[in-house]
Amino acid sequence: MKRRFLIVAAALLMSAGVNAQEEISLDSPVLDGFNFSNLGLNGTASYVGRAGAIGALGGDFTAASYNPAGLGFFYSSRISFTPMLEYAPTQSNYMGYKTNAARTTFKVGSFELLLAVPTGSASESGWHSFQFGIGMNRLKSFNGRSYVRGGVVENSLLDSWCDDANYNGLESFTSQQAYNAYLLDTLAGGYRFFNNFSGYENGQTQERHFTTRGGISEIPISFSGNYGDKLYVGATIGIPILSYKSTSIYRETAENTGYSYDYTEEYEVSGSGINFKFGAIYRPVEMLRIGLAIHTPTIYEIKDLYYTSIYNSENGIRSSSVESEGGYNFCTPMKLIASVAASFGNQSSSVAGSIDVDYEYSNYSGMTFTSSQMEYSTIEYDNWRNQMNLQIDNAFRGGHTLRAGAQLNVRHWALRGGLAYFSNPYKEFENAEFKNAEALSLACGFGYQTKYFFWDFAYAHTTSKDMDAFAVYDSEMIHYTNYRNVFTTTIGFKF
Repeated sequence: MKRRFLIVAAALLMSAGVNAQEEISLDSPVLDGFNFSNLGLNGTASYVGRAGAIGALGGDFTAASYNPAGLGFFYSSRISFTPMLEYAPTQSNYMGYKTNAARTTFKVGSFELLLAVPTGSASESGWHSFQFGIGMNRLKSFNGRSYVRGGVVENSLLDSWCDDANYNGLESFTSQQAYNAYLLDTLAGGYRFFNNFSGYENGQTQERHFTTRGGISEIPISFSGNYGDKLYVGATIGIPILSYKSTSIYRETAENTGYSYDYTEEYEVSGSGINFKFGAIYRPVEMLRIGLAIHTPTIYEIKDLYYTSIYNSENGIRSSSVESEGGYNFCTPMKLIASVAASFGNQSSSVAGSIDVDYEYSNYSGMTFTSSQMEYSTIEYDNWRNQMNLQIDNAFRGGHTLRAGAQLNVRHWALRGGLAYFSNPYKEFENAEFKNAEALSLACGFGYQTKYFFWDFAYAHTTSKDMDAFAVYDSEMIHYTNYRNVFTTTIGFKF
């Protein structure tokens, strides 16, 4: 079980290679934690079409997971359902070889049941309405696929395993399986390991298939109120549910013999958590709205499963590790969202519109880990926890997200557009280019609504880049360009 403290796999990254940074390595749980904390652009079609810029506007169920005060703008009850189609291609460039892979998935982006209770009060100093909402908002997608291949190289992943075995002994998930498949062997006397793969003499080609599945969906239980059409307040109890699976197949093929070996990693994560969100929107004048929301850290209880296997085509031997199960608790960082919006017209106007700008800050250096399985001495546990927290402090800084969106209403129709920029929360230190979570999303959409029915459609395109290496001896880096295309529609009824 000690392995689970040290190798919570970093396969959540689309690039699952070996990192050369001293401050943080890919066998560290802190990268998993970042992927649990760093969310994307998901939700209702109205929310996606404005690139998520609704912090001061509200009027959308995704506000329950963003700024719950936005639910206070509803005077009628409603129910809706949002299916989404996601197409996620990845372009890879390694040693001048460019490859492409993609994954298409169909998911539920959101569903809602919102009950609005008007008070009937017309007083400027009284409560005009209250709202209660429950449903599901998809907060993040892990779906993706990549394929990488390159030319002939002298260095092998087996070389790094061999060196590690000579210093530390066989490792159950890597070098032990290679030894069982006769890819590693020992010299006379049995004390020193060497690379026994046939590609060792004349080099080998490398390739990898990597597939990820799953996401984070939150069940929000929300309450909100409208005070005098001036102040809107809300609170949400969020119950996020996390599911993640990855399959990585790494292959080396000997240039001189054509024999190959496959190293397969399977990793599964499941978990659930709880958080609280509080928000307020103030409208000092009819056209202006100012919003503020605070998200407490999400406290996750995580369970994971990890196992590996190696197949040697030269002798037909396959060796598999035992399944390693583990668990830990993790806290995401606190979030602060400040918003400002301007609008003109209202629902009875033939032409109306709005524009919203949101700024979100997350202190990723505030992430923390604790163990949920105490099979260790206090000293071992404290050392592990201190090591993880030190890596977090050394690797991360505050993350900034800027969203801007606009909507134009012409009678029953609405036209939307927006963009979202996500900064890189990794600190700038030597070799920092290995880790870059910067991303840009562009979105557009339209909608149609009547007194009892509404329908929305949106498309969003997100671009990000990353790098990694096949092995610590590689001088060539793998360059990834990741794209995510989301098509989503919302169908709802008001009552």
